Amino acid sequence: AGVDPTALGASGGPPPAAAAGAGAAAGGKGGAGLSVLQEAEPRVYVCVGLCGSPLELDLTSCDYWHLPSPSATVEEAGAPSAWVHISFPCAKDPFWVDRHPGRAVAVVELPAGDCVRRNPSRLSSATGAAGPVTYEVVRDAFMMKKAKEKIQAIALRRLHELYPLTQGKEEVVWVSDPQSQGLAPTMGCMKSDLLRTHTPVKGLYVGSVDLLQPGSGRSTAESSLQAGWLAAHASTGYTYMDMFVKQRSIPTDLRNVPGPVRASPGASRRG
Repeated sequence: AGVDPTALGASGGPPPAAAAGAGAAAGGKGGAGLSVLQEAEPRVYVCVGLCGSPLELDLTSCDYWHLPSPSATVEEAGAPSAWVHISFPCAKDPFWVDRHPGRAVAVVELPAGDCVRRNPSRLSSATGAAGPVTYEVVRDAFMMKKAKEKIQAIALRRLHELYPLTQGKEEVVWVSDPQSQGLAPTMGCMKSDLLRTHTPVKGLYVGSVDLLQPGSGRSTAESSLQAGWLAAHASTGYTYMDMFVKQRSIPTDLRNVPGPVRASPGASRRG
């Protein structure tokens, strides 16, 4: 609340006229259904393998977030140094130390920066999404290499600043390609009536992570599983009344399905 959506890199989207028509076709009031939904800003994940256990390196199971200033411009919010998300899966896994003694891993998430470029026309290419896209991945291998090196340096610097015991402990560093998942975190996205499992298209259901984390642009395992759970129940006819009042669900109903009837060993077979 009170945060400027543009500070989180939310910009772009389909042309107003086209979006209005699409929104009206999708049942949006006044044609605003789809026009408020925008592509999430791409991000890059830097995975760092560390020498030392989570306890030795003083790592935490809590995630660290640093968000950009509310007054930041779209360009400033999209810079690799604008925001960072750091997590330590090794510190969350109670069996990690037994399986990987003396080792730890950090995942640093940053804006994609120079790994992508904004697409002014927002038109799909042959390798793009089915609909309008705001960002395109840089095709030049040399430029991509330089952009990843810059992001890696920023990621390691932030990691060492926040967790000093990781300094000089990295054994392997891997930088992912730009990832674009979900929707941009705009206020319109939060209020959209289209982020539901049911859609106006018969037989089409939504199982996106944005059902549970609207506008986060992040596909966490928990939210992805829960979104799939909701879509599976919607497509098989379950309602809120079934799930929350009658306590019915696919797993509970499957337990009541009778098993196959087995013939007794002495029973004769019919041809």
